[in-house]
Amino acid sequence: MAEVHQIALPGPGEYENPASDLSADLISGAKSFSDVAVYVISRVGGEGDDLPLDTSDYYGGEAGRHYLELNAAEESMLSMLEENFGTVVVVLNSTNAMELGFLEDENVDAALWSECYGSVGTI
Repeated sequence: MAEVHQIALPGPGEYENPASDLSADLISGAKSFSDVAVYVISRVGGEGDDLPLDTSDYYGGEAGRHYLELNAAEESMLSMLEENFGTVVVVLNSTNAMELGFLEDENVDAALWSECYGSVGTI
C-alpha cells in the first residue's frame, strides 16, 4: 500500500510547502510507485473567506501576487513534478475562477476541475 503524505492545506495563510522540503527518498519512492503525478490545487473563497489581491501578509505569499494564482511554493512543486514524472495531472479544487496560465505548460498533461463539494460531498 502506498503511503500518502500531506504537506499543507492551501488557503490564505496556509500554503503548500516548497518542493525543496521533500526528501529525495520520498520523491524516489513516489516515482517507483507510479510515473503519474496528481497535483491538487485548492482555493477556498466566498462568504467569510477573503480572496486577497495581495498575499504579502500571508505565509508563503508575495507582494503583487493574488490568491487566485499559484504562489512560488506551488510553482516549485509543479516544476519538481514535471521534472520527475512522465505524466502530470492537475486537479483544481476551487469554486472560484483562477489564473490558469500554468496549465498551458507542455509538461502538464491533463487538468480536471473538481470544485468544492462542501461538507456532504455530491449527495
